[in-house]
Amino acid sequence: MGADKVGIIPMPGRSVSGQWALGINKFIPEDRKVAAFKFIIFATTKWADKNKFLRFAVAPARISTLKDPEVRAADPRVPALEVTYVTQTRRPRIPEEPRLEDITVETFSKILAGQLPLSMSTLNDLAKKWMEILGK
Repeated sequence: MGADKVGIIPMPGRSVSGQWALGINKFIPEDRKVAAFKFIIFATTKWADKNKFLRFAVAPARISTLKDPEVRAADPRVPALEVTYVTQTRRPRIPEEPRLEDITVETFSKILAGQLPLSMSTLNDLAKKWMEILGK
């Protein structure tokens, strides 16, 4: 599917996508702090950013990744992401958010581990759980 067949536009207003952060817990042993730091360095490299997107559709954190020809060819949403990133801000927090994130992380982890299929059915099941939590 190419951008010529499906229209992709930036999110209206401000983006609510991504903006995950990586940090190091100050209460863990020093050797784990070093390991965490090394992981953060690895996870934020150009190589990792590009490959997380190409393999798992995890939105890139680097503008340079969004400009990469291979990334642009892989997904027609990339030009819209590039525009959206410029307008991103913090999303408002809602009381239900921790529960929503917990079930989302659980579902995506099972997908990545091969325990659940990456299918519309799986995503619809997740959406139903969200709606139950939100009381809709």
